[in-house]
Amino acid sequence: MSSKLFLSLLGGLLACQVSALPAPQGLDFDAIFDLPPVPTPTIAIGVLSQAVVVNTKAALSSVVAAMATEVAASLDSTNVSDNVKRDIICPTQPAGYGAVTSPDTPSAFLANPAYSSAALSAPVPTGYTQVYSNLNGSTSTVGFEWFSI
Repeated sequence: MSSKLFLSLLGGLLACQVSALPAPQGLDFDAIFDLPPVPTPTIAIGVLSQAVVVNTKAALSSVVAAMATEVAASLDSTNVSDNVKRDIICPTQPAGYGAVTSPDTPSAFLANPAYSSAALSAPVPTGYTQVYSNLNGSTSTVGFEWFSI
């Protein structure tokens, strides 16, 4: 009787061990290992301004080419009209939340006082230094909001 109990316990333990094994992720590890190493970012300490050169034309061209290839491949595999293809490539975006600018033009957006009011009344988070507020532009840098010197 004890051998049957022992074998059933052993079988239960083995079943638990097998079910605890991780499921395969379906990753192409060869492609991952062939990628070049990720560059290590450097943040200049004590520098008040820094010029970062980015070849935006080359970056944009490669992204657009990749997107166009992917979209074209997906559209070629389906038999749909040109209107449907247009809607797949450039779907209508929802209005979103908050202030809605009308007419929906860049100049009307810049002239809408709701956005400047929100920018001017936004509090600066603890530990951060406000560098600018309510400017018409954007930024894209490694250390934009993550640290202050």
